[in-house]
Amino acid sequence: MTHHPPVVTLPESLWHYCGRDSDWKEKYDAWAVAAIRRAIVIGNDAPIQKDVLGLMPYRPDLLAEIGPPAFAHAALRDILFSYPLCALALLMGFYDETAEILEPYLDGSGECVFHLLKWAEETGRSLRQTEGFYRKILVRDSYWGFLHARRTVNASLLVELTSWCEDERRNFTAAAAYFLLRHPAEAVAPYRELLLANPFYAYLVLPRLSLRSFAVAPEDIGMLPRWACHFGWSAFSTRRDEFIPLAASDPAWLVELAAGLGWLAQPTKLTELGQMISGSGSGHPLQQPAMQFLVDAKRLYTRPSGVAIV
Repeated sequence: MTHHPPVVTLPESLWHYCGRDSDWKEKYDAWAVAAIRRAIVIGNDAPIQKDVLGLMPYRPDLLAEIGPPAFAHAALRDILFSYPLCALALLMGFYDETAEILEPYLDGSGECVFHLLKWAEETGRSLRQTEGFYRKILVRDSYWGFLHARRTVNASLLVELTSWCEDERRNFTAAAAYFLLRHPAEAVAPYRELLLANPFYAYLVLPRLSLRSFAVAPEDIGMLPRWACHFGWSAFSTRRDEFIPLAASDPAWLVELAAGLGWLAQPTKLTELGQMISGSGSGHPLQQPAMQFLVDAKRLYTRPSGVAIV
């Protein structure tokens, strides 16, 4: 029992399994970008198709194609302010034009700050916020803080992180997770509810804490298909199959789960996957690309005889 895949921030398989002779992704991207640009030209409150708006949190890179004009539309502003990864995409593409407005919305996302700081270092860009702004976020989202401290050999940040986790282990999930990993003699039960409040950290510590009777059930993570996908992957989940119906409510994460479980090379599983995608209903913004993905997957992973390519 050793398989615990890394955390996937955004579902990727839906977009990366296109065949060489398939251009649906490029056409779909172009359609979405064109729809946004038309709405911006029409005006601040011009409607944008729900499938296009629903696509943005999964594909922040498309907002980078729009650039700063995205601020001109109310619905796009809401997305930028609600999804730190969308703000990050625009920041890294148009920092000077967007930093004053968007950087404060990275508060709470150590992942975005980690990548922004790395990007600034690699490009030689000076960031506008104080060092304390980024440091506070990295400390409170300590996984990313430890990654940054290790990457930059920042001893003082490492000391601050360790001390913060000790002091705040009963108040913050990130602190509790790191503290329990460093103190194997500490009882896990008093921290269980705190750990479950943040599935990201619950997932990170599962391989180590599962040996100490820490388990995560579908009802523990709420209606979160992303984490249903992750816990459905992990061999350290005691109820892996029970996460699949929850992941199935989101076609993108369902496809990600299927790819990780090796379903794409099994004709019977591809058929089952198609039924699950169809069953998710037409209301989800990614059902159409998921169905197109399925067409490509069947062509790529099965021979004409129906025998899987292995």
